[in-house]
Amino acid sequence: MEKRFQIKKIKRSTKTNELLVYRSISSEDEIRFYFNDYQYVAALDEQNGNMFIHYGEDEEKMSVQKREKVLEIFKCNYKEYFLCILIFSCIYILSTILSIFLGDKSIIAGLLIPNLGITIGLICCVLVIEYRLTLKSVKSKHAAEHMMINFLQKNLRLPRSMDEIKCSSRFNKLCGSRYNAHKIIEFIKPFIIIECALIITLPFEIVLRLKYDVTSLSLIIMMFFAISTYILYKMDKCGKLIIITDKLELVLNYLIQYCNTTKKVKEADILLAYYAAKYWMQVVYPEYYIEDDGEFEREKFY
Repeated sequence: MEKRFQIKKIKRSTKTNELLVYRSISSEDEIRFYFNDYQYVAALDEQNGNMFIHYGEDEEKMSVQKREKVLEIFKCNYKEYFLCILIFSCIYILSTILSIFLGDKSIIAGLLIPNLGITIGLICCVLVIEYRLTLKSVKSKHAAEHMMINFLQKNLRLPRSMDEIKCSSRFNKLCGSRYNAHKIIEFIKPFIIIECALIITLPFEIVLRLKYDVTSLSLIIMMFFAISTYILYKMDKCGKLIIITDKLELVLNYLIQYCNTTKKVKEADILLAYYAAKYWMQVVYPEYYIEDDGEFEREKFY
């Protein structure tokens, strides 16, 4: 360990037989595993076939990774801005045309489809930004970081070969992408509540359509929709919709990771993740650390 570097605190799981990586970050030239909010060990790629281990710490007020505001991203990447507008407009126009076509047959379907169009359009814009603005080198390191974390948490030990780690998933439900997913779901939650109310109302409308003239009963249908919306709103305030929103966040989290990682992970990046995890584990989970058999040590960067 580097001289004069003192780890002030260690964050680890309090449960027995559980290994939890509290925090990790991947960038263009390094992979970090954190001991606590701001102290870390990093494996750095020197881009010349060499790597080295570095211990460091973030500034005290930067324990949470800074995230650029959407407007700042668009100012620097105007092509993505126009691409997002194009994608959102196309989805919304198509959903509007479809709603006009179905509106004569179903009032609720005519309202549901444009709302879904807005929700899908916003999510697609986020995914486009993640995919286009994440560098290829970062995608590979991000995937390698997840693969290593998933292996550690499942097997409670370091991998002994490259093949072992390659079998791990590049998706992790505790990835920092869940922060973005949570913010997006919170932003589109009003649309989600309206869509759920419309889906609940749709069978009610179908039953009325089979027995009565729907045109004369449109007011009753809209009243049923309004009541459903109010009930769902109150349920959300009481936290009773958290099961739905949590599932949506998890799905969106994985979709974001699909865009900011890659299945074509470089072995050099897997090695970076391995060395960062190795030195991190010696400190945080020494009971699970076993001196490796040397196979990873013999790997070289190319």
